[in-house]
Formats: sequence, structure tokens, C-alpha cells
Amino acid sequence: MIYLSAPFSTGIQNKERREDIMVSRAREINRVAAEMIAAGQVVYSPVTHAFALQKKLTNLSHKDWMKQCLGILRHAERVVVLALPGWKSSKGVRAEIRQANLLGVPVEIRPPNSQKGTPQ
Repeated sequence: MIYLSAPFSTGIQNKERREDIMVSRAREINRVAAEMIAAGQVVYSPVTHAFALQKKLTNLSHKDWMKQCLGILRHAERVVVLALPGWKSSKGVRAEIRQANLLGVPVEIRPPNSQKGTPQ
């Protein structure tokens, strides 16, 4: 299983456009996940999962979400980081890379408009 890591809320300076930017990021992440799935890969996208649930689980903290994410990441064969703006400073992406490294799971960085990632 490929774990698709990407920033969701990191680095958004414009608070008035925050929701729009997060929706736009989710669409791009979903597009990439769908592209990977259509190519025959087994993919888990935590942003896709959380975006669908966030309005139902408004009381969950970032720590709560990361518990969910890292629990699934343990089963990944590879982590692909979608290099959207803010990926290097994202607490979530950094935690996912750190966990993958601890587990010996290969990590690759994928530019948003790329078919392939580059190993980290």
C-alpha cells in the first residue's frame, strides 16, 4: 500500500481564503490519489479520508488525526509525499516522513504535476 502524504492546512496565510485553499488542496490530492489508483496502485490518502470526516469530527485535535494517520502508515510499503506548497514545513508531513524513516519505509517526493516521485 502506498501512503500518500500531503500538506492540508499548513502555510495558508490568507485566513479569509483558508477554506477555499484547503478545498483546492484536497481536490489536487484526490486527483493524484485517483490517478495512482487508476494506474493499479493501492493507495491510502489521509487527506481524502480526513476531509470526508472533518465536519463530523470537529472536536478532534491535530494529535488525534495524526494517531489515525500514523496507525495506517505502519502498514505502508512506500510513502509518496505530494510536494504541494507548505509540504516541507507541515507538522503532519514531517511526522509521516519521520515515522516512515523509523520503520524503514521508502519515501519519495512527488511534484504535484508529476507521474513519478523522486526518492528522498
